[in-house]
Amino acid sequence: MTPALEEKLHAKGKADAVAQDNFVRKHDLQEFESIQSHGGLGLSLTDKGLLLNVLGHFSAYLPSALCVLGAVWGGAWTWLTFVVGWVVVPIADLILGADSYNLTEEEEKKFAESVWFRVVTWFHFPIQVATVTFGAYWVATHDLTWAEWLGVTFSIGTAEGFGIGCVHELIHRPGTVDFVSGVLSLCWSNYGHFWIEHLWGHHRNVASPLDPASSDVGDNVWTFVPRCMWLSFVEAWGIEAKILKSRGKGALSVDNRILQAYAVTALVAGAYHQAFGLAALPFFFAQGFIAAWIVDNTNYIEHYGLRRKEVSPGVYERVGWLHAWDTPELLSNSLLFKIQRHPDHHTNAGRPYQVLRTYPQAPTLPTGYAGMIALSWFPPLFWYVMDWRVALVKEQEREFRATGTLLGNAYPFPDGAQAVYSFDTEADKLFIPADYVVRASSNQPAFDQYAAQKEGRRGVSQYGRNRSARAAALLALVLAVSAGAVGGLRVVDHAVQALPRPTLFDRLGGLEGIRPLVSSIYAKHTADPLTAAWFEGKNHPVVEEHVVEFFAAGTGGDVTYTG
Repeated sequence: MTPALEEKLHAKGKADAVAQDNFVRKHDLQEFESIQSHGGLGLSLTDKGLLLNVLGHFSAYLPSALCVLGAVWGGAWTWLTFVVGWVVVPIADLILGADSYNLTEEEEKKFAESVWFRVVTWFHFPIQVATVTFGAYWVATHDLTWAEWLGVTFSIGTAEGFGIGCVHELIHRPGTVDFVSGVLSLCWSNYGHFWIEHLWGHHRNVASPLDPASSDVGDNVWTFVPRCMWLSFVEAWGIEAKILKSRGKGALSVDNRILQAYAVTALVAGAYHQAFGLAALPFFFAQGFIAAWIVDNTNYIEHYGLRRKEVSPGVYERVGWLHAWDTPELLSNSLLFKIQRHPDHHTNAGRPYQVLRTYPQAPTLPTGYAGMIALSWFPPLFWYVMDWRVALVKEQEREFRATGTLLGNAYPFPDGAQAVYSFDTEADKLFIPADYVVRASSNQPAFDQYAAQKEGRRGVSQYGRNRSARAAALLALVLAVSAGAVGGLRVVDHAVQALPRPTLFDRLGGLEGIRPLVSSIYAKHTADPLTAAWFEGKNHPVVEEHVVEFFAAGTGGDVTYTG
């Protein structure tokens, strides 16, 4: 060891000792325990074997089925998927609680190598096309009230928004079928640039001011999402231009994949217009906007308030486990292909969804994405719930930087890191710093929180506490809310049915529209050999007028039949 290196290491040791001495915990460990415990019924799926886990993810396609049912049933039922997505799923998340199981190395190898976890994602795109096409057909060919039109549109937009968990997985996978399915799915949601910004922008700049998709403390979702939509497009364009330039092509080349994606969207819109008429287009673009909003609303909650340390101007520390919010909820992780195990995904972007891990020492949301997105629509409530959690995470960061421990225990997370990962390894090299990649030695944590829990140590997750009391209270809550929801749907249904609807008389154009219609029918009957004899000797103007009155009265017109 050279004298200079020895002196440098000695100085670093002194600085670390000073930092450790200066760290003062401001919050009691019990506060951290309170945000780590999701309670619930203590159910889990990850530990139930490969087959049940694959089948569990087919639940992701239930929202699309509910869209069809709701539209066919009509009335308030057109809002079925919207209500299930943003009310029922959050309540169910609270009841079922966390699936906190992490696979062993042997289990992980089996899960990672199983093609069936890919197969279940391949259903997403055809089901999405079928659902959106059904919606375009339904709104264009049925006489819907404005409330029903909105119900169908918001429900299908919600189903496509929930699909972001699957689409997100598809665009990260190197397989051609997976990747192309994910990009085409985004075209049906009118958001074809998202994958470019996500892979090489968001994953590189996450949890920093450079990332338009990372919200900070105090950001309002109603202004954040529109800003994110626009800036993400701008950044995606810059990223694609850089990739094309590295390959000797211009930004306006036909190889520009943003232009290609929106060309596909235009073709889809043209096909719907040709098949169903102009009435299908407002629905198509509206459902896409709703789905895109949910995508960036998800970004808003995934990194709210979390920031990486700036090590030099414009350069930030490597992405790690404290730079995204985790939530291990059983139901919503099944629906969303475990995108909610988000810290592991951002730290190790190459890990497929079925082997992502969750740790209570990571920043932890109070419930699943559906509940958090719905909560974010009420900013003061969202800030009340989240801002103090952000303060706790920032204290964890200060503790780790000062002492190398988290909550008084050894660093808990597995080693290994690769923040940027895509199908295009050459493009990855343009955007990922060399120190962003660290090969993992094991999939197991450095600190076993379950063993610590059994030993009665503090600062670790307590998933099982008060389980019986929680189950009883939550069951009572869900029964009450379910009864209220059913009653509410009935009230809304009655209200929708009571809304003024144009009569068939009005839709036919009143007497001005009915007279030529009756005249045409009357002429055909008088000329038809089968019926002409009956009309012989009749006063044709009087009979025809009686027929007009009959049609008008029968279709709801304020006309008296005198025949």
